Amino acid sequence: MMTDKIDDDLKLLCVPPLGAMIGLLQQQQEVPLTKEEVEKLASGAPCIAMKPEDYWSMLDREERMHVDPSNAWDDWQRAKADYGFGYMPLISIGIPGNEEFKQRAVEFLTTQNDTFFDIKEKDPELLEDCQKYSFKNEHDFLPDDLESLANHSCVIYFRNTGTTSKLAHKEALRFLNLADKLLDLGGLAVIVDTSSLYHSKANWKSLVSFIDGLTAEDTKYWGGLFAAYVQVPLSNENDCYSSGMHMLGAPDMVASTACLEKLPGPVSPLQAAYILFHEIGFYLLTEGKRRPFKSGHTFQMTLESPILRVSWEACTQVREGTNLFNPYGMWRFDSVSQKESESILEKLGKFFKK
Repeated sequence: MMTDKIDDDLKLLCVPPLGAMIGLLQQQQEVPLTKEEVEKLASGAPCIAMKPEDYWSMLDREERMHVDPSNAWDDWQRAKADYGFGYMPLISIGIPGNEEFKQRAVEFLTTQNDTFFDIKEKDPELLEDCQKYSFKNEHDFLPDDLESLANHSCVIYFRNTGTTSKLAHKEALRFLNLADKLLDLGGLAVIVDTSSLYHSKANWKSLVSFIDGLTAEDTKYWGGLFAAYVQVPLSNENDCYSSGMHMLGAPDMVASTACLEKLPGPVSPLQAAYILFHEIGFYLLTEGKRRPFKSGHTFQMTLESPILRVSWEACTQVREGTNLFNPYGMWRFDSVSQKESESILEKLGKFFKK
């Protein structure tokens, strides 16, 4: 049973996994479980106390997202898609080209397992979207690229069937390389349809080269996949948010413009969101796997930055079931009050003086 009376150095692991137990209970009910039902099950779940290194080794072997008994409700909301409840995220990529490219692409894609494709006619908004939603760096769309795109006659879209959060990065890598092959067959650019992100041919190939030979143990691997798939930031009337983290098995990020305006430096809310989401997105995919956020956690980007609080919420920016929907939800960042900030800093000061 769960208990708080264990050594500080030990961690509790539910056996069988808590997510599987909640999933079994959900199967027996016609309506979604309530927070009270999930937390009641978690409080009585059988656990074993383990050394941290053994605990993380066991979690690494789990096929689905982990549900921590101390954070059961929020974790279940993120993990339930892995257990078959809710929308399983897809990867969908479009490659524009001419008629010769279409024939080559169809021949190639028919040989790929677990990959489906559609052929669409010329997109009259393609040039505008490339300029509006492009991944901007040293390999941005050049005039020659735009001229070629203006003459495209079709767009080949290919997608997968969805996968669990832990296997998502492997699918992302597979699709990175599939798109690269299609560029070699005459494709003109890459449209990441599941995040509204547009890459020039040169940029996509630079990312393929950057990741080539790396594994998930290398932080550069995650940096390359983040750059390939995640759009930062998009905005609506009140918020700035990221799009595409679901393709890497993680929640997206969101912050209000009011919060972003409090971040230091002469930057706009969009610029502040760009910096914040890159830093936090990279953390979520690397160190954050073993030091995960929990709702209510606070942190600082730098000593000069205001203290931010993070809380989990469902993805409401887009409709469930659409390409941009993230079933793992969103991490929202809010600034804490001046009084609370002073209290947190005082406690930290006392801690470091010990």
